[in-house]
Amino acid sequence: MIGLIPETGKALPFLAQGGSSMVANWIMVALMIKLSDAAGRSDLEPAPDPAQTLTISAEEIAAARAEMEQ
Repeated sequence: MIGLIPETGKALPFLAQGGSSMVANWIMVALMIKLSDAAGRSDLEPAPDPAQTLTISAEEIAAARAEMEQ
């Protein structure tokens, strides 16, 4: 055996004392996060245009609520 897979006991990846085991597990976690983040993306979405962003003031919200209550 080359010792990559534990033969006895439970494998507790983030509770192991070995530094290389911890580094390998965090690399696997980072790769899975990166893959899941990139899944389904074909192109990067452009940032929204600030000129087309809708801005509503507190007074406009209060007026709309008052109008809806009538």
